[in-house]
Amino acid sequence: MFTILLAILITTSSFQVFNYEYQVELGILGADQIHREHLKPYYINITPSEVNRSIDDLIEDVRTFSERYKYNVAITTSEDDYSNQENGYFYFISGNESNLLSHIIVKEGRLKESFFINDDWVISNNHLKKPSYLIDYLDNRFYDFDSTYKDSISIYPLSKIEEYYPSSGIQTLVTIFVDEYSTQIQEIIFDYFQVYNYMNGPSGFFVAELGQMNNVSVDRELQPATVVAVIGVLMLMVLTVLKNGKEIGIRYLQGQSTIQIIKKLFLKDIIGLSILFVFTIFCTAFVISDSYGTLLFKFLVKLIPFVLIYVFSILGCLFITYFLVVKRTSNEILKSSMSIVAIYVLTLILKGLSIVILLIPIFTRIQSIEYKQGHINSLTENPMVLNSKRIAYASKSPVDKDYKDYEKALFELVSQNDIAYANHDAYDFYLTVLKHDQYKNIELSMDEYVPPSVHINNAYLDYVSITDETNRMLNPKMLSKDKNYILVYKERANTYYTYLEPYMSNYEILYIQPNSTYVSANRTIAIPSGTINDPIYFVDNVYSRGIDNFTVSLLYNGETNSLTNILERMDQDYDASYKVVKSRDVYELSIFEVKNDYLVCLQLIGLYFLILLIINYTSIKIYVDGYSKKIAIRYLNGTNYYNRYAVLINGSVFSTIAAFTYLLYQASGDKAIAAVLLGILIATLMLEWITIKVSIRKYESTEVSTILKGDD
Repeated sequence: MFTILLAILITTSSFQVFNYEYQVELGILGADQIHREHLKPYYINITPSEVNRSIDDLIEDVRTFSERYKYNVAITTSEDDYSNQENGYFYFISGNESNLLSHIIVKEGRLKESFFINDDWVISNNHLKKPSYLIDYLDNRFYDFDSTYKDSISIYPLSKIEEYYPSSGIQTLVTIFVDEYSTQIQEIIFDYFQVYNYMNGPSGFFVAELGQMNNVSVDRELQPATVVAVIGVLMLMVLTVLKNGKEIGIRYLQGQSTIQIIKKLFLKDIIGLSILFVFTIFCTAFVISDSYGTLLFKFLVKLIPFVLIYVFSILGCLFITYFLVVKRTSNEILKSSMSIVAIYVLTLILKGLSIVILLIPIFTRIQSIEYKQGHINSLTENPMVLNSKRIAYASKSPVDKDYKDYEKALFELVSQNDIAYANHDAYDFYLTVLKHDQYKNIELSMDEYVPPSVHINNAYLDYVSITDETNRMLNPKMLSKDKNYILVYKERANTYYTYLEPYMSNYEILYIQPNSTYVSANRTIAIPSGTINDPIYFVDNVYSRGIDNFTVSLLYNGETNSLTNILERMDQDYDASYKVVKSRDVYELSIFEVKNDYLVCLQLIGLYFLILLIINYTSIKIYVDGYSKKIAIRYLNGTNYYNRYAVLINGSVFSTIAAFTYLLYQASGDKAIAAVLLGILIATLMLEWITIKVSIRKYESTEVSTILKGDD
């Protein structure tokens, strides 16, 4: 019964880890499912504004390419919707849609081909939109299963792109479907879309195959679940060896073959665990999808490495068990069940690994909570910001003259104190191409780190509180309007000296407290809603820094009429789209996400303590069974409690401390995670002590007399 319980917990925990990671990346893993399986996609990441072209130019170029070369294409972009608590992804597809879209659920019992007669269809994974079809890899059940908001995916015909293309869509992914990958096709695609190469060399523009985008993600998801499963298999084999150690040895001496011993003593556990393993796989697929189509098949394919490691782990455990038995003499076998030292040490190692593996997902959630909580606190403490509106602008077709005029117009609005303007260059990623060839082997890396920076005017300090290094609150009256300032954390100033050096002759540096304020990050491109820790603030009257992708956020707290005038003015003077977001919507979304993160954290912590309880019980049983007679003799001789069980107690505490030392080292730069880890460490040590105390008391009250009589 204990073995079956352990098998259930190990299998469940493995897939709990796997399912979480799988759902997070489900959109990426299923990206190739909006077209037929035999078609191969090429991806091109394009931002038209960076090469002084509009989205209309890109759409026309894609259509022309599709007609000229007879390839089906798709245009993809995204849009953030704070008020509905979801992100939206838009796919516009050309060609014979009934052939491209093979993985969908037909509603109302109609043939899917009938929907493509007219160009009024829509396909979505969100059943609330009442689409013609639901996408099976992210369908109705996926929306109902988890309470967190989901990324909405909608697919339209390419002919409807002008009608449905989101106003905030900037960075665009162009997908070209081909029969087979080839260098010739890569060259055609690269040459045709070369006009969108906005950087020198291929680092700013690349053509990637599907496998290059998916493989790393899949491998990362499989690792935690695989490790947990392997640990579970090893624990089960250790229990089996201890329980049947003497019987294994006797059967070996009687001349029974290895196969006979395995069939008699191991086969039941192997079959039981395997059934649970397979059952959990299908239950997981059922929970994620009710279509039983492409997702189920892909889910099983992704698990092939997982299953292979599981099988080889069982075989390895059987080999180790057999090796331990055959290397012992008949006298050793008959006198005792097994030499316990190696197995007990192995159990402690597995315990330490289990602690690390089970706590890492909790790390992720705590970081997410910490990241979002700063933003919540910032808005709570600054009512003006909480009740303001954030206006996100994106120019569609900039040229050099528009760039300067647009820049000047924004600064005029800031200097008039109508709005407080913040431009966040929080993260700057560059593409590195490993030049095995010109088009493939793309590797994302950070070649250069641009410090988080915020460009503000004095009025911005009315909205966000900042304290200097003496804990004095800065305000607009303290900063002269005739000077330019850089507000930076002193230690960061030394780190970023090269970055700050060009500004030092024209700016006066003021040192501020680290984490003295939190500023909402710009989500328009890629950065999620949250905080920027310890940014560099530029405060001046001459705006001299560029606007990345012509995308800015304008924090506004004026009257509605003034807001309307600003929007109309910018929309009339420039070919720019805008989107107004209430800061309160972002605030409520962050609270919603934090509550969900807390819930998941509690679930993970509960699972951790449950599995730890079983591992502790297993290690105690291994120790007392192996040293039963020695313990009984010490008990009769009056040896004190600690000396009777010194190895057990010290070994258990050492393995726990070692695991937490590693985790604390990894979290040394994060006080919140370190504090939670210390709390879990104390709770873990208390649980271990209680488990040892209860188990030993039960053992000494029921087993010692039996052992001394020689009935063991």
